[in-house]
Amino acid sequence: SSWMLSACENCSAEVLVDNLALHESHCGRFLCLCPDCGETVSREQLEQHRLEEHSQIKCPGCDQQMECRSLVDHKVEECTARLLCCDFCELELPVRRLEEHQQVCGSRTEHCNTCHRYVLLRNLAQHTLACPATAGPATSWPLGGKWYHLWRSERK
Repeated sequence: SSWMLSACENCSAEVLVDNLALHESHCGRFLCLCPDCGETVSREQLEQHRLEEHSQIKCPGCDQQMECRSLVDHKVEECTARLLCCDFCELELPVRRLEEHQQVCGSRTEHCNTCHRYVLLRNLAQHTLACPATAGPATSWPLGGKWYHLWRSERK
């Protein structure tokens, strides 16, 4: 009895060499590889598989043509009609309109309660980290039992 494995020519499964002939004859009768994707499919279900997985359809959101099997991933990752939230106002918009919206929305200003300046929303996160009126260290870290501090510059 051999414990060596070999790949079945029909389904690519790793099978014990001693069982390979029997496995391949069974596979050859009942299974086949889909010519479109290489997936092992029951011979009886090949046409149904090809119809359900490989038929061409259009995305209802953006009209892009693709195989049925790609639609779910396309809607989540690629479709220009998928909705994303604006970074500034949390309004949900289609991806194709988001950049233009965020240019306008990020141009609004917010009052900084620390330095009393008006800051563009698109710059607010950066400003919060480097606000000239913020007292205290920008960052601190321990080294050799001592604490070291990097202070923000005192700009006015």
